[in-house]
Amino acid sequence: MSVQELDRARLDTVDYSALTLARWLRDSDSFTDTVDRWLSTPTGFVLTDQELVRLDPEHEQRDAAEAEALELRRGDHVLRRAGLLMMESWGEELVLAEVSATVAFLRLPTRVRVGLEDGEMPLGRLLKPFGVRRHTYSVARIDEEGARGGRRVQRVRAGLTVTGFLVAVVEEDIHRQLFEHRVPAQVGWAAPSGR
Repeated sequence: MSVQELDRARLDTVDYSALTLARWLRDSDSFTDTVDRWLSTPTGFVLTDQELVRLDPEHEQRDAAEAEALELRRGDHVLRRAGLLMMESWGEELVLAEVSATVAFLRLPTRVRVGLEDGEMPLGRLLKPFGVRRHTYSVARIDEEGARGGRRVQRVRAGLTVTGFLVAVVEEDIHRQLFEHRVPAQVGWAAPSGR
């Protein structure tokens, strides 16, 4: 097999993995649980930033977008949160995904707010006991430099609801390492077309 054929096979594997994971995510209420299932092992979460802010959509473009996405008004509070999904492999910590959320903080149950302030768990895990539903808005292929020298290859945007109330909008940037660490067995419904 030539170097070009190896490169093509590797690209096909990443494309196949991206397609398969996108389908899994569209049919799941938890990004973290889906990644754990993909890897067949639990992942770790590291909070990298968290800030409670009062929205001012008349003066800040980002605030206006967040207010619209969460159906909030000027002066409402949101929690902006960012973190990393990671795992250890062969003594090395791998960044699998960068996750961020804008959370309608006051719509959350008290137990979830306390858990968010603690910062040790991903948002979806905290919301799971409350019947969180995940609504995937988009899954897009990207190619960007990511955290800790990783490569972002797929971006997922979704909304989270609890009993019909929109409580968060999330963005998950999947790193190439997630696809390279484990490739699920080929299954007919996810096979690339034309093969």
